[in-house]
Amino acid sequence: MIDMEVRRAGLLVTLAVFVVTLFAPMAAIASVQGRRNTAIALTAAAVYSLAKRKTTQGLVLGAGAYYAWRRYNKGRQYEVRRRAYRAGYRRGYRSGNYYAKHNRGYRLARR
Repeated sequence: MIDMEVRRAGLLVTLAVFVVTLFAPMAAIASVQGRRNTAIALTAAAVYSLAKRKTTQGLVLGAGAYYAWRRYNKGRQYEVRRRAYRAGYRRGYRSGNYYAKHNRGYRLARR
């Protein structure tokens, strides 16, 4: 009887640990500066790997650097657009869309 209870408790603890580790890493949000730092590090690693003639590793790191720079640029454009929206809203427009559409930041983000 005790053996069955110990087994059941062990199973429940294992299940609880599995569920917690499954849902724990879901909320990773990087800032624009963090994305920029990641892109710089990946680019440096790719250049170093290619200089050491490790082509496969260099190409994989280069692809990661390309993706990181793309994410950085999109995040920066989003920040510019959001800043323009907020500035327009603070200036007293009913909504910030008017200022965001006619501001330089919106035209940059639209390309």
